[in-house]
Amino acid sequence: MSKWFTSEQIGFYHGGRQSIQKFNEIISERKKQYPCGSQTQEDTVKSLHSNGYVKIENVFTEEQILNLRKEFDIAHTKGLVTQDNHSFTVIKDPLYVSKTAFDIATSDIIFDISSEFFGCVPSLCTQNFRLSKLSNESANTTQLYHADRNSIKFMKFFIYLNDVDIHGGPLTFVEGSHAKKFYNHLDKYRWSDEEIRHYYGNEKIKKLTAKAGDLLIALTTGFHKGLKPENQERRMLTLNYVVHMESDVGKLFRTKKEWVNSLPEHKKALFTFMEIE
Repeated sequence: MSKWFTSEQIGFYHGGRQSIQKFNEIISERKKQYPCGSQTQEDTVKSLHSNGYVKIENVFTEEQILNLRKEFDIAHTKGLVTQDNHSFTVIKDPLYVSKTAFDIATSDIIFDISSEFFGCVPSLCTQNFRLSKLSNESANTTQLYHADRNSIKFMKFFIYLNDVDIHGGPLTFVEGSHAKKFYNHLDKYRWSDEEIRHYYGNEKIKKLTAKAGDLLIALTTGFHKGLKPENQERRMLTLNYVVHMESDVGKLFRTKKEWVNSLPEHKKALFTFMEIE
């Protein structure tokens, strides 16, 4: 039988004891500086801790989704991209080019869930405004199973800009892998379908289909991937919430000063790790 690490053990974490100590020191200070003032999302947070993911239906309006799509297209037309190839188009600085994305990222529901999860107001860090295309290329990068190493604890929100069924490239999450990992999980970053099925079994692999306007939340330190779209392109906005800078972030993501200034004071801490212009 394979040896397993749980989240109570040092071997569970990339970076080991040093990463744990760093995280605990930082979150302790952040709880003092930016305490959480809400208690409205207890069930959602409980489900996240238990399963590693949550789906909430009909969170965002049709108008918001249409605006996201329009703002994506405008940014693409202007060449505001960090990647544009046969597989993906990725828009640069989503919360700078899209006011709708900014409003979603600072919405009450996302603010409350993320704050209650950490026990303090977190900060936005990495964002991804992405079109996954139909192509003949083999599954690659985020389409292969991996467990994020950005921090030992962070959360990611996913908003599809179009309905995504089983053939449309849904986020696929291994239930429970945020809390239990096999002994050699740090040996490499990408893992095959066969390897993940071997360790966790088919019943733990959850293909998170959703409608445009639904909200998906995942603790992506667990194993996950995006399935390769088969019958339609998939557009998606993702938002990472953290208590310290993610380990692989180079240049800070940008947003607009006027938008941040329009927020209530308790939400401005969301931009600790972003460049405000």
